[in-house]
Amino acid sequence: LLQVPSITPRDGNLPSYLRASFDSDWNLREVHHRSFDLKGTWSTAAEFGQNFDSTLTSPLTTVSLNAYAQKLLGESKTSSTWLQFLALYQGGTVTAPMGNKDKLKVICKMISTDDASYEGCKADNKNH
Repeated sequence: LLQVPSITPRDGNLPSYLRASFDSDWNLREVHHRSFDLKGTWSTAAEFGQNFDSTLTSPLTTVSLNAYAQKLLGESKTSSTWLQFLALYQGGTVTAPMGNKDKLKVICKMISTDDASYEGCKADNKNH
């Protein structure tokens, strides 16, 4: 079990933490995200395998999480899939919409391993 606290006021995020469970071979089994919402209470923001597309995130592997990120590239800014991710990214509650340019930066960072692949991702997906 790993717990990772996070807060980045620079991005307008709210306090939150991730709790991740692994098996004996360190394969990721569960991810729970809890956050402090705008009402001032702690709540469950997301749980992989329950709130996310189970065809892409179960089992939780690097390949399936990359597939989930790839799927997000094509989602509109009003789709439920994108809004779920945005809530997770912003600390549990969508505090501000994200423009297409910023969306592309965030998703390409998720799936790129170096600067060249990051720039390539942005160039390949600039029309999303």
